[in-house]
Amino acid sequence: MLLKFSFILLFLFAEIALGIYSMLYSDNLLAKFLFFILSAILICIAVIKGVNKILPSEEK
Repeated sequence: MLLKFSFILLFLFAEIALGIYSMLYSDNLLAKFLFFILSAILICIAVIKGVNKILPSEEK
């Protein structure tokens, strides 16, 4: 649980840092791409967590 929480905090910190970097250097496509990738990963994590809470787990 602690490991999962630390990964989420790491992604949030990286996204904020890349967002600030992207604002400072708006012509840098690599910064925009990395910001997009981290945003997509965070959205995927949120969707997966939401689906796991809403849908019942399959027990065989």
